Amino acid sequence: ENMAVQFGPEKAGFISAYPFLVKREPAGVLWVASAEAQSAAMTQAVQSIANEIALGVRRIQSEKELRQKGRELQEINAGLRELADLKDRVIAMTSHQFRTPLSVILSSTELLERYGADWPDSKKLHHLARIRRSIDHLQHLLEDVFVLGQMESGQLKLHPESLELGDLVVDLTDSFVENNHRLRIKCDTPSLVCELDPNVFRQIVFNLVSNALKFSPANEPVEIEIVADDVQIRLCVRDYGLGIPPEERTQLGSPFYRGSNVTDVAGTGLGFAIVQRCVGLLGGAIELQSQPEQGTRITLRLPRHEHATRG
Repeated sequence: ENMAVQFGPEKAGFISAYPFLVKREPAGVLWVASAEAQSAAMTQAVQSIANEIALGVRRIQSEKELRQKGRELQEINAGLRELADLKDRVIAMTSHQFRTPLSVILSSTELLERYGADWPDSKKLHHLARIRRSIDHLQHLLEDVFVLGQMESGQLKLHPESLELGDLVVDLTDSFVENNHRLRIKCDTPSLVCELDPNVFRQIVFNLVSNALKFSPANEPVEIEIVADDVQIRLCVRDYGLGIPPEERTQLGSPFYRGSNVTDVAGTGLGFAIVQRCVGLLGGAIELQSQPEQGTRITLRLPRHEHATRG
């Protein structure tokens, strides 16, 4: 449509508007100014130009969308590759880790069936204890794999409760104390009440203490210290064992990673990975100090009142 306009005291002319669409939506307007009213041929030519502009805009948008889709597909493929790699490592680790406890259970069961009637109670109890320890090991292994899988898929949900922290730590470490007297627990505020998910906190304490006992000599203590103020909780676990080589510390959070100096110690390489993810889920932080052959000190700082994003 031609619209007459006055450009100045002595200049007059016409402005024509040519709207164009992209994917059936208004995308812009091509304005054309001329001294005379535009003819039908001129109008058709300019409209063709507007249509070409619309096609160009559509191509640019399509290219951007394709690039975005390509990036999204790359991210999805990378995630799928990581999941496939994790699955392979889980299968390899569990098949290896299951073999020893299952062999113990099988051998002790067969011995009890064959000779149990003639054995004294002490010998039968010895084999029953072997079976129980193997079952506990399998249970903890399956729980670690399950928890890690929930974390990696973002399905682990927090359910915070009001807890007395000192009593909770003592309860969680009772199973270690029964079989090992090396634990030294210091809690300056045993009646401290905080808000934490007990299951997530249990994973933290169990894996830290288990690793500390596992990688330190039988005659060396493992120290647990709990300090808190109005804002945060500080939990320290200290051992005097193998320590961690400095060049390997950045890899500790990788599932199934095991240090080069612990090849003779049974383990899955999941413990610290689970601790790291649990602490992150609770909105906390980890500080690690370690020297080879001198031991390791791991300090956790957790908010006293749960405020982390709940999955």
